Amino acid sequence: MKTLLPHWLLPNLQNLEEISVDHCGGLVEILGVEASEVEEKGSDALIKFHLPKLRLLTCWELPNLKSICGKSGVMVCDSLQVIEVYGDCDKLKRIPPFVPLVGNGQPFAYAPPSLTIRSWEEWWESLEWDDDPNFKNVLQPHWKLLSVEIQPDKLPSGYYWEIVGGVGAKSTSRHVKTYGYL
Repeated sequence: MKTLLPHWLLPNLQNLEEISVDHCGGLVEILGVEASEVEEKGSDALIKFHLPKLRLLTCWELPNLKSICGKSGVMVCDSLQVIEVYGDCDKLKRIPPFVPLVGNGQPFAYAPPSLTIRSWEEWWESLEWDDDPNFKNVLQPHWKLLSVEIQPDKLPSGYYWEIVGGVGAKSTSRHVKTYGYL
């Protein structure tokens, strides 16, 4: 599966509140548009992804994920409260622009007021901001460092984990590996 939710399906998902995707190595984009839609609307046209009740978007261990909603896509979801990106999502280099529910429908440096973006610092710093040079400044106050807390005494018997890399909050939280049962 390369695309989780195609654009044509979204009218049937207007009550969708959470998207949580993990360990899906073949996934390239969360919200996608078929080539015929882009041709029909023109290559410069913006494709709006309306998800009026979406509150949470979690991406975890998606090594081939390149986009949340394609280069020509913008998100219309003022209800979005949390975007979490962690694990191997290193190919994801862009947060889509948001379009408020009011206005002229063109993307600009805007984020839903309640939005929090949680990720590791390395991912945040690797993002590309080609949509609007001010977009990073708008999103920066919404970004929070994702931390990982492992409590070995609370893991089930037989479960094991290790910390890979250096010591310190930055390197440790980025390189925690968890494993299943022995």
